[in-house]
Amino acid sequence: MKNRIRDRVRMYHVSVTGLMVRLEFKRRVLKEAEYLLRQLEHLGSYARLRRHVDDVLPQQAQRKRNICVEILDTFFEESDQDLTDRLRLFLRDLIVQGLEEFDKSVDQIMGDSRLACGMVGVRELRKYAKYDLGLRACQTPEACCGIVAFFTDAGMDLRGILHVLTAVDDKEKSREIADTQRFLEDYLRDPGAVNPSYAVREIPAGFSPGNPAWRPWGAGSAAKSRCSHDLAY
Repeated sequence: MKNRIRDRVRMYHVSVTGLMVRLEFKRRVLKEAEYLLRQLEHLGSYARLRRHVDDVLPQQAQRKRNICVEILDTFFEESDQDLTDRLRLFLRDLIVQGLEEFDKSVDQIMGDSRLACGMVGVRELRKYAKYDLGLRACQTPEACCGIVAFFTDAGMDLRGILHVLTAVDDKEKSREIADTQRFLEDYLRDPGAVNPSYAVREIPAGFSPGNPAWRPWGAGSAAKSRCSHDLAY
């Protein structure tokens, strides 16, 4: 899947992303890196951590396991102590500097949504032990999240998105696309009853119903590529 995304990105001279994708990078990659670092500090060795990921994580956490395995597979052919020491340093660097590297990997980050959780950075509260990834920034008193106003201003666009999603055969919709459709139906039916701050991650990043190259993620074999600004990690 990632190779198909990279192949799609190579077709473009400019790579653009948004705050939602930036938030997803924190939620999917940095959050799992923090999880691995906490487990490594608790278990004390790479080998025990690898067994934990392979044998303890439940089947329902397959996405979490896949991300953790990909991170752990970065290291090999060394003693367990060397692996443990290198992994510990790598995980901390990924958590502390990963967002900066993500920002450098694209040409522009669109900030129109003013999504608070997507704008804030990562804070190291205690080295190797405690980090604030800013995943709950919208709940802090000083937050000024603009996602609700963004949704209010995008009413016509949201109806266009819903029209496209509704036209897709239910059998070809991924779970994420089906969730997106339900959210939009609920929101457009009664905007005051749905808080976009809690459900915004269900909207595909960079979605544009006016773009003829766009296809719903997971809808048919021709739909397996996303635009370059959808690259989450």
